[in-house]
Amino acid sequence: MAEGPRGLTAKQRKAIVLLAQGHTIRGTGREINSRPDTIRHWRDNVPEFSLALERALRRMEREAEDSMRTNLSKAMETLVALLDSDQDGVRLGAASRIFTLHTSYKEHRAQQEELAELKASLGLLQAQVEEQSGQLAPA
Repeated sequence: MAEGPRGLTAKQRKAIVLLAQGHTIRGTGREINSRPDTIRHWRDNVPEFSLALERALRRMEREAEDSMRTNLSKAMETLVALLDSDQDGVRLGAASRIFTLHTSYKEHRAQQEELAELKASLGLLQAQVEEQSGQLAPA
């Protein structure tokens, strides 16, 4: 089989696309007429394949995140509009979801701030260790 960019065969390139789209290894194997063990071997033992797969997965994740960001305000507008529904259950559901989202967002922000503080503390500790190890080195 002819090799394409980065030394990957057409089957390997097709497998990468399918796996990045969320297909299982077994389903991918059926699509490209290869055994699942072969695909696992590529993933685990062929650096060009695993690197290309990782890149494809990251690209798909970025595209999904971009889509979510694009539609987030529209989704929130829909929830807010549901607060004016004539049905009590719909209003309660929308209010509950907004409250849950807000709480999750606040928790996420607090975790991000804590992580930033921990990273800063780690940086200071690393600097102190380097300074002390420099003082202990023989002259």
